[in-house]
Amino acid sequence: MTIVSHYGIHWDRTVAFLMQGRSGSNAIGLKARAPFEVQLPGKRKHCNHQIPLATPVPNDYHWDYFLQLLDDPLVRAMLPIPKPDAGTYFLVDEAGEMNTILVLLSKMSSPIHNVVVPIWMSNAASVVEAMQNTNVQPLVYTGVEPKHSDIVSQVSKAAAQLPAKVVFSGSGDVVVPPTLKRVTTTLNEKYDLSDLIALPWENLGATVVRKFMRNEWPPREGDALPGLPKASSRRRIA
Repeated sequence: MTIVSHYGIHWDRTVAFLMQGRSGSNAIGLKARAPFEVQLPGKRKHCNHQIPLATPVPNDYHWDYFLQLLDDPLVRAMLPIPKPDAGTYFLVDEAGEMNTILVLLSKMSSPIHNVVVPIWMSNAASVVEAMQNTNVQPLVYTGVEPKHSDIVSQVSKAAAQLPAKVVFSGSGDVVVPPTLKRVTTTLNEKYDLSDLIALPWENLGATVVRKFMRNEWPPREGDALPGLPKASSRRRIA
């Protein structure tokens, strides 16, 4: 049994296991016990996600809609998959207008406890601790102002060694370190909020995780879900 320091996706040679709760599972139907045991550092003891890996394939209407959303940088930052880089982002959102959308996107990682919280409820140490929990659940801190620049800076310095992604949102006057990527979004302009709310985010997120674990992510042009026709032959959403 291999000891790992965080929940999320871990690889045993060519087979990926999603570690969460008290066990782990693979995405290829392999009848094998996960060869990992999670031992979190510090005082944290529990996993904060319950991603339904065996969830049914999404309806093609929902999947087509979701694929269009992948053009948005914020959506890509919030995907429930391990980060390819430092994984720290800043979204300018002066009035907190994106908070609802951030909560919707966070549902892709099926959080047990809400991961979208105001920055005033945290400090640099608590953010760094939270980022040690898993590699498939982005954290979001809203309402960031210039007075919180030290927190952003300290987290950015530590982020490269931590498994979780983190998104800060708030004032455009915040001093942003070079390692932190600024992201933009047009979700609130191009899409109706009621349509976004209606999407089965947990189902979509689980499908992303499953495809990532099968080395089927990112999707290629014309890719379809298992059992569905190619995207070119299906009705696209305007």
